[in-house]
Amino acid sequence: MSILHFLKRFARESAKLKAETIEGDDIYLEHTDAKMVRGDRIIIGPGCNIDFVEYHTSLQQDEKAIVKEKRKRS
Repeated sequence: MSILHFLKRFARESAKLKAETIEGDDIYLEHTDAKMVRGDRIIIGPGCNIDFVEYHTSLQQDEKAIVKEKRKRS
């Protein structure tokens, strides 16, 4: 099997990060399933399915992303 054939089997659209909790200051996610994302500046990109987002300064959400609940903390 060629390396190109192998890599095509794991195309970007089919790969997903799965996590319980993601925390950080600046967070950018694509193709991610997570229960909780917590941070200062968060961008939720396409292909994401997030149960809960807690942010401090800003939250941007792609129109194709799903965020079930979001809260701005002070």
